[in-house]
Amino acid sequence: LNHIMDLVSIGSVFNNVYSALKKDGIFMFDINLEEGFTHRWRGSASVIEKDHVIATQATYDGARKEGRMEIATFVEQRHWVRTDVTITERCYTKDEITARLSKSLFRDIKTFDAHRDLGSDEAGRLFFLCVK
Repeated sequence: LNHIMDLVSIGSVFNNVYSALKKDGIFMFDINLEEGFTHRWRGSASVIEKDHVIATQATYDGARKEGRMEIATFVEQRHWVRTDVTITERCYTKDEITARLSKSLFRDIKTFDAHRDLGSDEAGRLFFLCVK
């Protein structure tokens, strides 16, 4: 859901999910919080294999609450073919997401911190569980 770039659109997604669920249906998803962006959305990485290469450059702009990842892939066909993709994500707070879920009439909203509650090494990732 971090790929959705504004809270109005997040609200629309939650309304649509709510409409699609049966009574007492469960909705579970995760988001990256700012801690996740500041830890994981910085620097570069690469994968080099015999028939392909992937290079990434990630940045996080705290003032704009946006993460940006530029990805270049090179795939060997008859010659090397390059493809470039840019992924932009928005950072939301737990309170912003909880408020939008409530506005969409979800109830029993629970959150689970990936690191603290679930034992993952991914700091800054939060799972939401709620009910229609």
